[in-house]
Amino acid sequence: MARALAALGAPPGPIPRGVRGAPVAPPRFRCSISHAPSLAAGLAAPDEGWEIGVDLEPWQPVSPLLASVLLSSRERAAHDALVGEEAAGDLLLRLAIKEALYKALDPWLGRFVAPAEVSLQLSTGGSGLAELEPARGERAFELEYAWQWLAGHVLATARARPRD
Repeated sequence: MARALAALGAPPGPIPRGVRGAPVAPPRFRCSISHAPSLAAGLAAPDEGWEIGVDLEPWQPVSPLLASVLLSSRERAAHDALVGEEAAGDLLLRLAIKEALYKALDPWLGRFVAPAEVSLQLSTGGSGLAELEPARGERAFELEYAWQWLAGHVLATARARPRD
C-alpha cells in the first residue's frame, strides 16, 4: 500500500489503522486493502472527493442461505431466476462488490452498512452503479463499482461520495 501511495506522490511512511480497522491514508489520498488466504489487494487514489474500497474473495460455493441477508428486495427476482453454480457465483460477486462499497461508504457514514441496503444492477461489462437504501435516512450517495475475476478470485473496487 505504501508503494502505491508513494507512486501517487504521497509522503513515505507507515499506513496506520483507523478506529474501525481500515488503513488511514496520508492527507489528500485515499486507500483500501483486502486479503484472502493466498492473495492480497490494495487500492490507492488521490483524494478527488470520493472514498474508495476494495474486496477480494476466493471462488468458493456460497450458501444459498446467504441470499436472505445479502440481497435487497430489488435484487431478489434477478437472483431467484438463477440456479446452481450460476446462483452461487452471483452471490459471491454481489458479496465482493457490496463489501467494497461498504468500505467506500464507511468513512462517510461511520457505521456498518447492511448488504441488503445496497442494490446492484449487475451487467456483463464488469462495472456498474449501485443504490443505497439507507436504513437510517442518511443522504443520497453516488456509488460506482467495478469487478473482475482474477486468479481464482473476484476482485471488486468501489467508490462513493455524497450526491450533490
